Amino acid sequence: GACVARQATPKASPSARYYDASARLDRGTAAEAAKAVGILTATCGARHAPSCTLLGFVLERGRAGARDPAAAAERYQRGCELGDADGCLGAASVWALGLTGDPQPAKAIAPLTRACALGSGRGCYVLAEKYAVALGVPEDDRQAATLYAQALARLSTECPGSGPSCYYLGLAYRDGNGVAADAAAAARAFATGCDGASGAACFALGELYR
Repeated sequence: GACVARQATPKASPSARYYDASARLDRGTAAEAAKAVGILTATCGARHAPSCTLLGFVLERGRAGARDPAAAAERYQRGCELGDADGCLGAASVWALGLTGDPQPAKAIAPLTRACALGSGRGCYVLAEKYAVALGVPEDDRQAATLYAQALARLSTECPGSGPSCYYLGLAYRDGNGVAADAAAAARAFATGCDGASGAACFALGELYR
């Protein structure tokens, strides 16, 4: 969903309008979604990075009309440029999954690099995977190992506050990336991620017990 934990903000600030837009999206009606898009378009234009990212999410998922992955990528990229790591991850996902056509793994590298530089454990982990398997970049095991180590430190801090981060932490322990493989630690991370609404973590947890 689009539910966002609200923080205290001055009335009518870009952040306050962003939370208002998020609440409107959660009401689930077409009219409220349209109003949310209008708000987010304005606040993104005012250089509020999370607004750009949330607008990208809305456009990618078709929460206010037809899906528009190309427009979503533009908004995600804008959020990324303004310093929101989730925007970088969104842009990278659009390119990597080929939501605008054929997959473009090389195009995903720049936003992933930016996400990692902004301190995102998920960004560092996914970027490490690219170097490990030569997807969009030349294979570089040393760079992959460095990035996995950075990712592990950050994911350990981000989890349990972020379900997706717990999922990637579980992957690190399951596959021995940046740390010794530890099935029990992987299961704990996946379980925490599942509790944090990460469907991928729930699935991975189930797979461990198959």
